[in-house]
Amino acid sequence: MADAVQEALGGVAATLIARGRDDLAARVRAASARATRPATVVAVVGEFKQGKSLLVNALLGRPICPVDDDLSTAAVTIIQYGASPSVHVHRRSGNRVEQLAVEPRSLADWVTEAGSAAHRRDVERAVVSFDHPLLAQGLTLVDTPGAGGLTTGHAKATTAFLPYADALIFATDASAELSKPEIDFLRMAVERCPQVIVALTKIDLYPAWRKILDLDRQHLTGILDGASVLPTSAAAAIAAIRRSDADLAVESGVPQMRDHVLQQLLDRTRKAAVRRSLTEAIELVDHMAAVAAQELEIVRDPARISDANAAYEHAVANLEQVRGPGARWGQMLADRMADLSSAASFRLRGGVRDIIGSLDHAIEELRSPADWEALSDQLQDDVAALLADVFGSLDDGAEAIYGDLMELLTDEASELFTGDARHLAETILSRIESAPRELGEESGAKRAVGSVVPALRGAQSGLMMFGLLGRVLPIGAAGLLMSNPVTLVIGAAFAGKQVISTRQRTLAVRRQQARASVRRFLDDIQFETSHELTEAARRIQRVLRDVFTARIVELQRTYQAMAEQAKRDVASTYEQQVERGKQLENDLAHFRELRSRLVAAGVAS
Repeated sequence: MADAVQEALGGVAATLIARGRDDLAARVRAASARATRPATVVAVVGEFKQGKSLLVNALLGRPICPVDDDLSTAAVTIIQYGASPSVHVHRRSGNRVEQLAVEPRSLADWVTEAGSAAHRRDVERAVVSFDHPLLAQGLTLVDTPGAGGLTTGHAKATTAFLPYADALIFATDASAELSKPEIDFLRMAVERCPQVIVALTKIDLYPAWRKILDLDRQHLTGILDGASVLPTSAAAAIAAIRRSDADLAVESGVPQMRDHVLQQLLDRTRKAAVRRSLTEAIELVDHMAAVAAQELEIVRDPARISDANAAYEHAVANLEQVRGPGARWGQMLADRMADLSSAASFRLRGGVRDIIGSLDHAIEELRSPADWEALSDQLQDDVAALLADVFGSLDDGAEAIYGDLMELLTDEASELFTGDARHLAETILSRIESAPRELGEESGAKRAVGSVVPALRGAQSGLMMFGLLGRVLPIGAAGLLMSNPVTLVIGAAFAGKQVISTRQRTLAVRRQQARASVRRFLDDIQFETSHELTEAARRIQRVLRDVFTARIVELQRTYQAMAEQAKRDVASTYEQQVERGKQLENDLAHFRELRSRLVAAGVAS
């Protein structure tokens, strides 16, 4: 199956190169690479000290993530493929995020509690890159900080990140059956993430792990398939590697989990990537077929050759202007992105205002420390939901802008081009807009964004949001109470006996202090998020600009080649024109064959 896909894509690339279209061949090669190594993000989550980092190391067979019995992971660590090993820390510095290259052996200083408090507070994420067979297939692992009871800031960040992940590995050790908060978290995770796997860790330490496994599977009946709860011992897997002990490796359960990830996850995402890659290749074959079909019509009617040549040269000149800074599509992109960025900022401010209003009402009802704890949970839930909504609106807006830009370019064909050039442009652009239904792809701009501009949606926005949430959300109510002296006073005020016994005047003062503290916290959230939204909008605009510029250049090269061929046709004899017609007929037959092979490869995959 994979060989058929690569063979079909390779045939398209070779055909394009043979016809002088190395630019289109480069797109096919890039599509082929995406099919071979699809971007697949797997988040590893769970409460503190459940063996998440050690499990990641066992899956990779290398000591990548820092592990210590007395220390916990404090920052998001992303492990991805890289031809050469490197570690980069993304750290907040003033109003911007700086990327620092650090020594791999110093990773623990940045992402665990062993590092300084200042480092942990400023670090959003660390990115570890190295060459590994599993990662080379497109897998990216995200080692997350402990959820700490699944009600803390990191848990809220994880919840908001789940729609951006391709899969979730939830680690829970074999010391006890799943708790109610864990079950509730998994129930929610299944709704938000396409694939969820539960790793029952540390089975080497707990002889009764089989009983715990049965209980966990019973608890998850109706939520997860029992086969998705896998017993593992990362320590045994690592020991098996050191001893070259195949039997111990099997007993550890880690190879089975690795196979599960490969078969249930990577295969599924690879199939989706294959369909997108084949779709893009089909569009390019249709592009070349449209060119050959139009030239064949003209060669059969020599009286059209001169007019066609003039139309093509006119199109080349117009497309040169379209590439320039004053082009309508460029102005639309700038205007729409400014509107999108403004709308996201307005959405953020409106959401913060709504949270303040809701919490103001809740503060009026505060009576005890338990109420304050619930208020902190509500605040974290609301902030995580707001940021997920705001960042998601950027991605949705990018898809809409892409579609509108395509529509504008198609509409402009009647103004930019004349005669045969206009007909060719409309044919080519219509193939970009409409996905081949033979492969089961979505039609329209949403599908186009998924295949042509994959950077617009997915883990990049999610990881940006994840790092932000993990950094700004307090770790539980205690974190909110201890964040500054004012909230410390509030915590003392609500501690001990019921506040209702406090004089009404004193209670009113305490509530006012609580409102002021919440507002300061939300001001910080809004300030930090505004910067991240600006950066995300800039990234989207750059991607869209580069994609449309490349497509216009491709179209310009097509018309330039057509103009040059028309000049040769004008100077050719009748016999040569007949011969050229036969060659074009052969080309069209070849393109039809290529298209059939691409569709067949897609159906088989």
